[in-house]
Amino acid sequence: GIMLTESFDFNYSPQDLLALFKEEPYVFLLESSLFEKSRGRYSMLGFDPFFIYEHKDQTNLDELKRHFYRYRNSQKNSGFPLTSGMVGYLGYDYGPLREGVPLTSTDDLGLPDCVFGFYDCVLIIDHLSRKLIVTASGLPERFARLKELRAKARLDAVRKKLEDLKIYPSVMFSEAASV
Repeated sequence: GIMLTESFDFNYSPQDLLALFKEEPYVFLLESSLFEKSRGRYSMLGFDPFFIYEHKDQTNLDELKRHFYRYRNSQKNSGFPLTSGMVGYLGYDYGPLREGVPLTSTDDLGLPDCVFGFYDCVLIIDHLSRKLIVTASGLPERFARLKELRAKARLDAVRKKLEDLKIYPSVMFSEAASV
């Protein structure tokens, strides 16, 4: 797999970062409520997934699993909890639906039972080192050169957006490996 990364000094809150990306499609912010150095160290933000798995009334997790294996990144041991992958939810009614239990509630919102975004670019706040690490895997491209081009384009787009908060690269480093 390919994983390009770039590091920035970061003295802002996760909410500041979220405010910067709030208009992007399918944005997420994962934060820990823990304050222990070893357990609540990272917050992660992603946006604009390259693929969205969304279903209502017929969610099949086997199908979701196939998509996961199709798009998983083989980059391992990055030291970060999430550098690319899928983030989403199963709705409350999924369990009874899966077990064949009749629902007694009214579906007044019409929301999907399952929504998962597949993300190739994740911004990781390291609260301990006060760094922002931007990762880009180049997914869903299959060939190494195309993955690298997509990953570079994603990093460039994020870098440009970060300039709005006056955040500039502190140390640039990249790792590239081909499959």
